[in-house]
Amino acid sequence: MKERTPDVPAEWVQTTGSGEIDLRELILVLWHQKALILMIAGTFAIAGIAYALLVPQVWSASAVIQTPEKKDLLPMVRVASQAKLLGVTGFPDNSTLYNEFVSEFNAYESRRDFLKNSDLFKNHTVTAQLDEKGQRKWVRDWATFMSAEAVDKNGVKPGVRLTVSADTSSGALKMLESYIRFVSTKQQQRLVSALADQQSIKLDVLMTKLRLTTEDAERDLKREISGTALTISIAKAAGVSLPLANYNNGERFPITLGTKGLEEKLKVLKAIDLNTYQPKLADLQTQISRLKKVKFDDISFRPFSYLEAPEEPLSRDKPKRPLIVVLATLLGGMLGVGIVLVRHAFRRPEQA
Repeated sequence: MKERTPDVPAEWVQTTGSGEIDLRELILVLWHQKALILMIAGTFAIAGIAYALLVPQVWSASAVIQTPEKKDLLPMVRVASQAKLLGVTGFPDNSTLYNEFVSEFNAYESRRDFLKNSDLFKNHTVTAQLDEKGQRKWVRDWATFMSAEAVDKNGVKPGVRLTVSADTSSGALKMLESYIRFVSTKQQQRLVSALADQQSIKLDVLMTKLRLTTEDAERDLKREISGTALTISIAKAAGVSLPLANYNNGERFPITLGTKGLEEKLKVLKAIDLNTYQPKLADLQTQISRLKKVKFDDISFRPFSYLEAPEEPLSRDKPKRPLIVVLATLLGGMLGVGIVLVRHAFRRPEQA
């Protein structure tokens, strides 16, 4: 049966001029079609509820940090005090470590590497059966939920707020704590690597210097032994067997010690240890030995101090379920009203 627009009592209809709208008539039309409007609004409300329940949840855990205190850097300071005595420098101060941590926290590379190894990523990849492109998109989307931003951009209030999100409240707290450890460990490894490289370079320099000094000492000792042997021959030819007092002619092969003294000198030179002959060798060997004993494995530090420690969030960021349902219901109601009014507008000439 063809649906028709409900009849409106004649006494309720006001005669209007051309192009004018009778609000009473429109209200009556909407009232008689309230079932259709409610049905459309209800359909949208149900769809809104379904969307609010099915859309992934986003919970955000946060913490506020500031420049580290001395106690946060104490293990590193102990190693640094020993290493600096041996020439290994380059240990950063607390402000440098703090700024590096904030920068590393915000680096996309760090967020990407952390997310790819997280349980959240692994579970979602299996559940949604994401391909390589889908995985990259998921990582990039979730990376936006990880940030380190100043609490007060005007600089009045100190501190930087660290924020990390997950699909559950407990998961968000776990992700934040894990990411803080991840960034701190990465920063420590970079520092240890830089210091180890510096130590290796200094060791190479000292080893090279030791090798060159050893070669020079061996060459000098060999030359002195050869020169002493020649001097003995000259002294024997000159008949000088005993040392000559107050005699020094500055010759290349001085015979002032006499043959007995020169022979004893030659004996000593042939038996002398190279380190004794050249004391610099012992000094270099000591420096190398001490430098090798410096270990950076014990370096540990926390590049910040907490103003607000991480806590489990009490409310989720997304989705705002009540708001979604209300907006969906309003949208459905407006759509229902629009449909009724459009139908009424097109049927008015037929009734006339």
